[in-house]
Amino acid sequence: YVDNAAAGSNNGTSWTNAWSSFASVVWGGAGIVVGDTLYISGGAAGKTYTATASGLLTIGVSGTSSSAIITVATGAKSPSPSGHDGKVTLDGNALYGSLISAVGRSWIVIDGEKAGAQNLRLFNVNTSDIFGAMDVSSATDVVIKYVEIEKTPLGIAFTSGVRSEFVNNWFHDIRWEAAFRCNGANGTTPTYDLTLFHHNTVTLNSAMTGSGTGPDGIQGCFGLSIYNNTFSNVSGTVNGAQHNDFVQVQANYVKIYNNTFRNMSDSAIDLDSCCNTGFLRIWNNIFTIDSAMAISAPTGIRVYSNSGATTSLSDIVIVGNTFVDVIGNVGISFPNYGGGNPTVSGVLIKNNIIYNTT
Repeated sequence: YVDNAAAGSNNGTSWTNAWSSFASVVWGGAGIVVGDTLYISGGAAGKTYTATASGLLTIGVSGTSSSAIITVATGAKSPSPSGHDGKVTLDGNALYGSLISAVGRSWIVIDGEKAGAQNLRLFNVNTSDIFGAMDVSSATDVVIKYVEIEKTPLGIAFTSGVRSEFVNNWFHDIRWEAAFRCNGANGTTPTYDLTLFHHNTVTLNSAMTGSGTGPDGIQGCFGLSIYNNTFSNVSGTVNGAQHNDFVQVQANYVKIYNNTFRNMSDSAIDLDSCCNTGFLRIWNNIFTIDSAMAISAPTGIRVYSNSGATTSLSDIVIVGNTFVDVIGNVGISFPNYGGGNPTVSGVLIKNNIIYNTT
């Protein structure tokens, strides 16, 4: 147990004797071992843990299998939640990032759920560079669920990770790089459904100046499945110079389905075929613009080459999507910026509705 107001022996064994800071948590040995859960008190009505250089929550051990995991949860999940089930806020104090870190760890679950809502909040990360609120880079088989991530340059970093699931999280006031970055995850494994990103709400800040400047929603990877999410843009603070794509992927074996993409500032789905020649499944998504704010040249789905000629496109399915009021550009675009004359095989574009779109 962790409770920054605990006044007992502070050995982590109960709410009374809870560790009083994340720096005090003992990992391994007489502390947290495989199968254990670390509960963080939210007090009766919410509690804040302000980051210090030595006071970040760095997970120090790995689980070993799906039945032998390490879990971090709020007090709402504990055997004695009374007085400890308020929302837990980890505040970066505008100085720190990686408020929760499990870099290189395996079989970790971060569970912020209380009554079907986010009860764990990561907030106020240093915005002077691309710092993430949570860093699970190079991790394997992690589950991150019901976490609210707010006011940060980058939401969750999963760079070079393997498999894993990100579900029912709420990303907002994202200011620089992306809500979720998984570049290099899963290597180039030719398999679908390795990393799952689903039932999340992603609200990005956008400059909305006509330049398309703002963070990405997802910077993707091989084997990524994106489904049942809501993506949208709002006018807000932007610190970096990204071009505001909801999904940006330079990889294969990607599925994108049952999502809503609202008020895209650049592309809703941006598929760079310099590294991505096919094996894409995009279906049953909704693309719409209902904002009067200035935007760049929004595109629903764009498959293109950012550098060099595309020589082939294969095994691409774009079916059953709805594009409404995508004013200023197009619903589906295959611009061949790199020149050349690519061969095409197994490409199916069918049963899409495109309405009131330039």
